[in-house]
Amino acid sequence: MSKGMFQLDFRGRCTGGGAPVAIVLMCVAMTAPSSNGQSPCPPGAACDSWSGFARDASHSSTADGSLTLPLGAPAWVRSVDDSGRAIAFVGQSSVAVSRTLVCAIGSTGSGQTLQFWCFGLSRFTGGVVWVTPVARPLLDSYSTPVIDEIRQQVIVTTGRQVVALNLMNGAQRWVINTVQPIVNASPVITNDLGVCNRMFFTDYDGAGTGGSLHCVNIDEFHTLANPYMPGETVWSVVIGGTSGNTPAYADGRVYVCTAGEYGVSGGEVRCYDARSTSTPTPLWVTPNPIGEGFYSGPSVANVGGVNGQDAVYAASYAFFGTISSANLLKLRASDGAVVWSTPSNRTSMTPIVMSDGRIVLSTGVSGFGSLPALQVFRDLSVSASMVWDSSIATWSDSNSNGVRDTGEYTRLGGWTVQPALDRATNSLFVGVIPTGGSGACASMGVVALGALATSVPQIQTFVPNCGSSPVIAGRNVYSIGLTGLHAFGAPPPQGDINSDGRLDEADLYAFGPMSLAQDPRCDVNADGQITSADRELLEVIVRAGESETLDASRRQQEAGR
Repeated sequence: MSKGMFQLDFRGRCTGGGAPVAIVLMCVAMTAPSSNGQSPCPPGAACDSWSGFARDASHSSTADGSLTLPLGAPAWVRSVDDSGRAIAFVGQSSVAVSRTLVCAIGSTGSGQTLQFWCFGLSRFTGGVVWVTPVARPLLDSYSTPVIDEIRQQVIVTTGRQVVALNLMNGAQRWVINTVQPIVNASPVITNDLGVCNRMFFTDYDGAGTGGSLHCVNIDEFHTLANPYMPGETVWSVVIGGTSGNTPAYADGRVYVCTAGEYGVSGGEVRCYDARSTSTPTPLWVTPNPIGEGFYSGPSVANVGGVNGQDAVYAASYAFFGTISSANLLKLRASDGAVVWSTPSNRTSMTPIVMSDGRIVLSTGVSGFGSLPALQVFRDLSVSASMVWDSSIATWSDSNSNGVRDTGEYTRLGGWTVQPALDRATNSLFVGVIPTGGSGACASMGVVALGALATSVPQIQTFVPNCGSSPVIAGRNVYSIGLTGLHAFGAPPPQGDINSDGRLDEADLYAFGPMSLAQDPRCDVNADGQITSADRELLEVIVRAGESETLDASRRQQEAGR
């Protein structure tokens, strides 16, 4: 069986045991397997969604964008709700993007009227499609929602609640009340486990040892194949101290870091079987070799191009010391063996692994022996080394004191800013952490990483008023900033109802249900209304494209005679 494919035991539960082949085929036919647990893009479609924190379940934080650089002015900025009330989007949070919506957490009002919401915004106009109240984030948490396009829902973790909302209208589907709060940790979903797909999240115990990893069913109930209701907890396991420890998933395994017990023990990286239906024992546990804790999620990358060569990367946070007192760690995914550990700046963000062996990390705080910096490392197989640090590369020691003082270097990145990489251009989008360390970013840096592993990164420009953990979706970049949620890039072609980058009959089929939902893309004639006139114009546009294709085909045939 292929990697990540589950089986059923004879009681019908999802496990790693044996099962009749016919039942296994029934289960895996529901969704095609993929290496990172996300559903693959439909044939011919532009993969232009960013499902949650660091894009996908493996935390690649990369996309093959169709961006036009420089970004230019925002296509839209959302800063108020439909009633004109100012929205304070959660400062260091990222957003989740589907083919039609941007989902973000924000608040309106103050004092007794303060209310937090999940906003479902049109990704093309910024219009409020729906808004649903959610629990208030605790301890300044900046958890990011995750969009589950297969089941048409968005899952939000705030306060002591996990809630699933209908992606079309924001209606609540199910809710989980947790004993401990969820702080800075985002949910992760699988999509390659047949009819037994799961959602994973961690709760908070920042100074103790009682934090847990939770496994929740997200697929429909099935008496034999999946005897759990959507939103039902399948298992929970205590993992120790936790804060910001977003899990990662790949190929049937869930990976999670821990913070350890402050002042007593360091953090660990743990691996569990995601298909287990009872409280699992870890497949492996690897302590951090330098004894520091992890306050972020790991990333998983296939470094060999074939099954069996996945690697897990994690970065730690050191409360004391200088810009090299923490570490970047690489583990063998199969057994947790340490491949290498190299010094790094402190961070609560996740490493971005490039295909050429470079690793990008946003790091640092203002003060306490540290400073914000974007760091780039080279994976040298059995070791690694830092090859670029933005604070060093841009430093000019104007007072000749040998210290990187404020104003002598370019501030870039930071411990709460997750970058986004566009593989098509090797351009990195990364915010500049606020001086006070919290709140929305005031600017976003655009860094050209270069086409070669030996390239020297170049800071191209800074985009004002945004930068909080940017995301890339197709031709667009989205980011929260001081003045609201910003969207950059071109809108989809007129008539591209399903956002696949093409004008064809699929758009005509999509028009019906999407027009009923008042999706703004159905306003083809841009008159502010969705009527039969839009359907008629769409047909003209699509048929015109078909005619052009036919004419071109005929000309080619005639030329070949």
